[in-house]
Amino acid sequence: MGAEQSVETEPTPAETSANKSIGLGRFLSPPQPPSTIVVQDEADPELEPEPKQVTPEPEPKQVTPEPSFTGAAAQEEVLSEEPEAIGTILSTDDVETLTPSEVVDTLNGLLVKTDVDLDLVTACLFRIRVLCRNEEERTTCDELCAAAAVVNAMKMSPNLASLQLAGLAALVNLSGGDGDNPRRRNVNMAGGFPVIVAAMLAQPESVETQHMGCMALGNVCYGDDPPSLVRRRVAMQSGGIEAVLFAMDKFAALKGSQELGSVTLQLMVHRMPELREHAIAAGAKAEWLKEPGSPSSSNSSSRSFGTFGTSRKNDYLRANKK
Repeated sequence: MGAEQSVETEPTPAETSANKSIGLGRFLSPPQPPSTIVVQDEADPELEPEPKQVTPEPEPKQVTPEPSFTGAAAQEEVLSEEPEAIGTILSTDDVETLTPSEVVDTLNGLLVKTDVDLDLVTACLFRIRVLCRNEEERTTCDELCAAAAVVNAMKMSPNLASLQLAGLAALVNLSGGDGDNPRRRNVNMAGGFPVIVAAMLAQPESVETQHMGCMALGNVCYGDDPPSLVRRRVAMQSGGIEAVLFAMDKFAALKGSQELGSVTLQLMVHRMPELREHAIAAGAKAEWLKEPGSPSSSNSSSRSFGTFGTSRKNDYLRANKK
């Protein structure tokens, strides 16, 4: 447009006691009941002792040890713990006041519930979209792994149009901005391209979904840094080029659709001759793939070559109102 060696030592008694006192006892192997110690009286060498009546000791009770939570069991236990923030959310309106850390924590907590409130999930995605309009909060959301939370939320209900649209919008703003930055790489590492394409395929008749999907693909592919080449290849492998061409064909009569589609394709094949050939083989016209300049060039217009913000969707929809 990006070993440390650990030495395990046996915990001292003081450390073991300290660990138990702060709630870590469940992750340690349970203490074993002490062995029964039998002490025999030494016989007097001169006197023959009289046999004593010995009352047998009661059998020790069987103690079921606490399970040692490791591996899958430990993960189940951790997943069952929900962030406290969820309990404070009474309605979708409350989400509008959440900070980046609160909304990401809340969304992650919702994802492990068995009876998920999808309206609340959608509201969290929309809140991330709004927060990511601001550069500072966008960076904070990225540091909190918002990309993974958004992608996992979109996987929950692939056919729910409102949730998918909110997720696409969140990814558009999260991956927006000029210059090379790790946010786009994080969206890709979270599995962003497959869910973007899946959302577009699931809502073929939705102008908003197709438009937002194209912007998301373009934004995540944007960049001149070496990782951008990797992202473009993943986008192609995920079916991104075909999804853009479908949207351009489906809504060819709408104002701006051809412009947005061609700019998205340019971003997806930038500096990648093999991807350009793939796009042409898939039906793209050569003029759609022209290189108008480097995506990081200061002379490039943000409306013709560069990342998009979700406000562009509103311009597009207003232009096509009857």
